[in-house]
Amino acid sequence: MPFLDKQVTKLEDGKIRTTVYRKATNIMRILHFRSNHPVAHKCSCVRTLFQRVQTHCSDDSGKKEETKYLHALFEANGYPKPFIRKCLRKPNHERSKEEDPKFWLAIPYVKDLAEAILESAQRHRKLSDANLLEKFKQIIPPKPPTSDGNLVHNLPSHRLTEPQLTVLSYDAKFNTSDA
Repeated sequence: MPFLDKQVTKLEDGKIRTTVYRKATNIMRILHFRSNHPVAHKCSCVRTLFQRVQTHCSDDSGKKEETKYLHALFEANGYPKPFIRKCLRKPNHERSKEEDPKFWLAIPYVKDLAEAILESAQRHRKLSDANLLEKFKQIIPPKPPTSDGNLVHNLPSHRLTEPQLTVLSYDAKFNTSDA
């Protein structure tokens, strides 16, 4: 009997065994390793599914079966074994008071730009908040001077088709003037 992602089975000796429940329509497809998503999302996928082994499986044989299934699942979706091992390592959360973050910055994920910002932040970790903000401003391209302040993104549109340009100009405020 499936209940809250657990398969509950009553054994002959009267005990209850729980394992991870999967629908009959399961096709072993998860976020592919080569997909354009942040590495943290992929690592979270690994950790979360392996955490279910501990929370959903009541006996060692169930845990072993589920672990074997997960390794096959991740292999089928392009995850390298070293990446899986790295994601499953216990993080070291011990920090001294001096290492606490002083500010938090949320930016939308844009491939390559997000990685460049993260790399720069790691290189300049000891800078003051103001100096770090200046470094970010050097990485992020400024808005064009002709902008009316409502510009969201400045896209080089020489690769976009006319219908794509039309959709962009109506959906959001994109500068597509260099088409």
